Amino acid sequence: KIFAQIIGGSTLDSSPSVLLFFDNKRYLFNCGEGTQRFCTEYKVRLTKIGTIFLTRLAWENIGGLPGA
Repeated sequence: KIFAQIIGGSTLDSSPSVLLFFDNKRYLFNCGEGTQRFCTEYKVRLTKIGTIFLTRLAWENIGGLPGA
């Protein structure tokens, strides 16, 4: 069972992130501003994410990381 979920959207205050679900693993691509808020709204548990991939080191892609 594999599926992808787009978290957020390309708006003024957030950029999209992609969450890939595999059997027992989850991968997050980019973590833009507002990602944590979207995950809370849609009941996506960030604690289950094993790896975060960043397509580039820019605020649009890392602004949602805790402590960023």
